[in-house]
Amino acid sequence: MPNLHFVNWNKSVRVGALANLRRAALLAGVPLYNGLAKLTNCRGAGFCGTCRVKVEPGEQLTPPTIREKVHGCTGPYRLACQARVADNDGDLRITKMRGFLGKSAFPVPGPGIADRSYQPPARGPGPVGAAPAR
Repeated sequence: MPNLHFVNWNKSVRVGALANLRRAALLAGVPLYNGLAKLTNCRGAGFCGTCRVKVEPGEQLTPPTIREKVHGCTGPYRLACQARVADNDGDLRITKMRGFLGKSAFPVPGPGIADRSYQPPARGPGPVGAAPAR
């Protein structure tokens, strides 16, 4: 039986063939949605794209669905609600990335992420449209 390792939360779940990644994550208590996506996601229908995750190795999943292709999820990036484990061999590493749609180059911080060197960009000197100080 394959083992799904959710890197950000340092949690592992044993699943069978054709297990859905979103359901496995929710059963393990792993949050897949960032920010407002917690309230506005499509609940697993594949329409919103907010459950996007990076899966390694991606070859151990079923081929991308049409809904995943519409969201540009190919290669290691997949929609957790649409992706399924293809067979009973090997383990998968699943990483949730930052951003509403999970498209950032940086992972969501959590107990499983050792490198927390990412710092958000510094804010400007003031509100947009404010006159410069003289």
